[in-house]
Amino acid sequence: MPHYVVFVSVCSFTFRFDTKEQLQEVLRYYEQKIVPSTREPESVWSQRGYDHGEASRWFEKLPLFLREEPKRLKVIKALRDAVKMYESDMV
Repeated sequence: MPHYVVFVSVCSFTFRFDTKEQLQEVLRYYEQKIVPSTREPESVWSQRGYDHGEASRWFEKLPLFLREEPKRLKVIKALRDAVKMYESDMV
């Protein structure tokens, strides 16, 4: 069974996506002008089996320069184009 991997290169950064859902989740994240707080109660992150020093989520590891407004808009455009490509080529 073939496995498609999509790479999106924008603003000197390359995203790697294994699923369309992953791609759409990152797009939703970048479409938010104001990012929600990254703080979580201990009851939430302790369920993942980490201690509090290891409790970071995927979006906390992305480069901050991609959140700067001009770059964020470029990222959104590139991710939307990738979604369209995913839908047309990989259906």
